[in-house]
Amino acid sequence: LHFLWEKEEVDYLLDLMKRTLLLSDWSSGSSGNGGAEKSFLVPSLLSNVKFESGKISPMSGKYMFVFDFASQWLPIGVFERLICLAVAHSSNTSPSRAPVLSNNVCTIWFGQEWIELTRDEEGISCVLDKPDIAATTLSMLNSMLTKIHHDVMNGRLAWEVKIKTSKGFISWDEAKKRVLRPWFPVESTIIRSKEGEIRSLNLDSFLGSFR
Repeated sequence: LHFLWEKEEVDYLLDLMKRTLLLSDWSSGSSGNGGAEKSFLVPSLLSNVKFESGKISPMSGKYMFVFDFASQWLPIGVFERLICLAVAHSSNTSPSRAPVLSNNVCTIWFGQEWIELTRDEEGISCVLDKPDIAATTLSMLNSMLTKIHHDVMNGRLAWEVKIKTSKGFISWDEAKKRVLRPWFPVESTIIRSKEGEIRSLNLDSFLGSFR
């Protein structure tokens, strides 16, 4: 950035990209330069990786939910911004392994637990392995999408949450009605985040709310 911008307006550019969720701090593996320079993740610069390439392999998760954009479409930039927020939260959750990232599938650790996010033309799917993080992961990612919806997409996103069962996918409302475990323990609260609160939080406060 210093080279491209001749050392001018770099801090402004970084702040702008953070606020528009195009960039997040990258702490994994950045100690090789002695900490002299900060590193950043820009998801839109990641390349697509096919599973058969051997570079990234799908995790064998047991639990899955989908953010379905089929009634509209999945706009360019939404998945990338979700990755920005998820990686930023991962960096705040210690100890977390370095994420494995591509433009279409990412494995991200929150402490000792991992999730895998994959996108296609109609939505974003999340796979995870541990039932005890299912409800909180669903709530957190839904809140992140809501943040993107208000702060970047001008309230124009439309998606449905669908949960995979042994007989196929069911809606979030149907899963709630059934008190479907592990997504809805009896004591679980509704995942529908208060949109007014999410809209009013700055990025640091928003990410801090997940700690």
